[in-house]
Amino acid sequence: MPSPEEFREEALGLLTSERGREILGSAALRLEPGALTWEGSHGPVQGHRVLLGLEASALGELDQNPSLRDALESGLARALARRPGQSLAALVCRWELEPGGAAGPYRQGPSVPVNPGDPEALRRGLVAYLRQREQGEAADWAAGASIEALRRPPGRWRGVVNEAIRRLGGSAPHLDGAV
Repeated sequence: MPSPEEFREEALGLLTSERGREILGSAALRLEPGALTWEGSHGPVQGHRVLLGLEASALGELDQNPSLRDALESGLARALARRPGQSLAALVCRWELEPGGAAGPYRQGPSVPVNPGDPEALRRGLVAYLRQREQGEAADWAAGASIEALRRPPGRWRGVVNEAIRRLGGSAPHLDGAV
C-alpha cells in the first residue's frame, strides 16, 4: 500500500479532470486499507476506502456535479488498480477543511482543519456549501442568521438547510440535535 501522498501523486497523474486534480490536491487524504476483501478471478483482492476531507465549497461542488465526483473516483480507482489485488472499495467525501488565511496577493493559504465545536465554522461551511449548490437565498439567510436560528430555518429553506447541515457532518453538537 502506498503512503497517502504517494497515492495522491499517482492519482493526480491519472485524473482527466483539471478541477478534480485541484480538489484532490487540496484535500486531506486518508486511506483505510483492506476495508473489504474478496476473491477475484485472479486471486484475493483488497478493497481500500479512500477518505477525502474537503472544504465545504468543494464538497458542495462534488455533490452538485456527479460527473466531477465520478472523474475523481475513476482516477483514484485507477491509481489503486495499478497494484495487483488492490481496488477501490469506497470513496468517502466529507467536510473537514476551511479556507486558509492570506498567503499572498493572488492566493490564499492552505486549508486548515475545521473546529467541529465552532458554531461560526459551521455557519461559514453552510454558507459556502449552499452557495456552491446554487442555493443563494438560503446561503444569504444562513450568513445572517443567529446560531439559534440555524436550528429552525424558515419553512421555504428548511429542507435544503437541514440537508446541508446533515451533509456537513450530521447533527452538530452546538446545535443540540436541531436537525
